Amino acid sequence: MAIAKKRLNPLQTAWAEAKQAAQEAQRKQAQNAGTIKKTPLEEWAAQRRSLGGKPFSLERYPFLRDIYADEHPAIVIPKAAQMGISEYGINRALWGLDVHGMDILYLLPTDDEAYDFSNARFGAAIESSEYLESLFTDVANTQHKRAGEANFYIRGSKSRSKLKSMPIDFLVVDEYDEMVQRNLPMARRRLDASPWKWELDISTPTVPEYGIHARWLESDQREWEDQCPSCNTWQVPSWPENINLEIRPATYWCAACHKSTPSFISWLGCYAHRSENHDIHGYLVSQLLSPNKTAEEMAKDWDKALIDPAAEQEFLNQGMGLPHFSK
Repeated sequence: MAIAKKRLNPLQTAWAEAKQAAQEAQRKQAQNAGTIKKTPLEEWAAQRRSLGGKPFSLERYPFLRDIYADEHPAIVIPKAAQMGISEYGINRALWGLDVHGMDILYLLPTDDEAYDFSNARFGAAIESSEYLESLFTDVANTQHKRAGEANFYIRGSKSRSKLKSMPIDFLVVDEYDEMVQRNLPMARRRLDASPWKWELDISTPTVPEYGIHARWLESDQREWEDQCPSCNTWQVPSWPENINLEIRPATYWCAACHKSTPSFISWLGCYAHRSENHDIHGYLVSQLLSPNKTAEEMAKDWDKALIDPAAEQEFLNQGMGLPHFSK
C-alpha cells in the first residue's frame, strides 16, 4: 500500500523556500569572498569554546572524537553522568547555528531547567568566547536568542503552547527520559519544513525499552571497543567483567587475560555497531570510559548498590549508562 507523503501547509512551504533562498545567498556570498565555512565540529569547538579558562580540547576524551566527527542527522546517546555529552550537545547546537545557519530548539524537561540552562550553561558558553559574544545579536530573552537571521530557542517540554510556531532545523532533546513524552512529537513537527531535520537525543537512561533506551534499540547501537595492551584482545569495556574486584583498591583489567590496565580510553579505541539500522546513529557512553572516575570509586559505588536497590538503580543508570528496573 502506498504511503501518502506529508504535505506542508502554505506557511511552512513559504518558510522553507525563504530559508533555502537565504542559505543559498549566504553560501554564494561566502564563496565570492573565499570564506565558505566548513569547519568540523571538534575544530570549531577548539577555536570558539573555552572551559575553565582553557581552550576546548578532547585530549582526555578520545571516545568523544568519533561522536564529534559524526554529522549524521539523527544521533542518540544513552549516557552516564559527567561524561562530556551535554557539553557536546551545546557545542553541536552552536556549531549548527554558526556554520550552517540552522535554527535550533534546545529542549529541557521543565521551564525551570530551561531557565537555568539559558542563564548558566548557555550564558557561560557565550561569555567565555569573544567570537560567540559577537555572533549573537540578542541574548536578553532567556527562551529565544538571535544570531543575525538564525534563532536559538530554549524551551521546557511541559507546555505544548511554547512548542508551537517556531520552525527549526535542529532539535536537541537533553535528558530525554525526563521529558513529557507526549509532547515530543509536537517538538519534532517543528522540523517539518526544514531541509536539514537534525535531531540529537541525549539522556541518562532509566528503565528498559523506555525513552532513550527505546531510541537506542532503534539505532545502530555503537559501543566503544579498545585493545588490551597485554594480549591484544579487542573488547567492549563492561561491568563487572573489566573490573578486578578481587583486590582492593580495585583495578581495571582485561576480561580475557586478566592483566591490569590503567584505563580503556586509548587512542587505538573505536566504536563498533551492533545493528545494521544506520538511519539512527547510537552511541553508548559509560563511566568505564571516564578519565576522572577510578575503578575503586566505582567498586565503592557497587558496594552500596549491593545493599540498596535505589543505589543499584543509580549506579547502573548514572554510572554505566544502562537501563535498569529495580525489583
